[in-house]
Amino acid sequence: MKCKKGKILRKSYTKKNGTKVKSTCIKDLGLQGKGPIILPKLQQGTLTKFGYSSKNSNIKRRTSLKKAVKKYTKPAVIHKLNAISTLTKNTNPTLSKIYKQDMVFVQSL
Repeated sequence: MKCKKGKILRKSYTKKNGTKVKSTCIKDLGLQGKGPIILPKLQQGTLTKFGYSSKNSNIKRRTSLKKAVKKYTKPAVIHKLNAISTLTKNTNPTLSKIYKQDMVFVQSL
């Protein structure tokens, strides 16, 4: 089976309950053999309300993250930063590192 440009072939497999799933073409995300990343939907602007932006300095980002932790819970902010970091890992690795550093900062609060 041939796939169109930008797609890769996912192998057929059998589920635990015995159901057979045929091989099919899925969107290629750049890494060999990797399909789409399945993460929960994220609401836009939940951190920007507090002035958070990856373009800001460390001090501004950290003060806005402290405000976000007061409004939401600490695990919610960590989850948000981790999801954004994962989503930008292949498309923009430098921003992904910033989000990961900010996540570590929130964990240390």
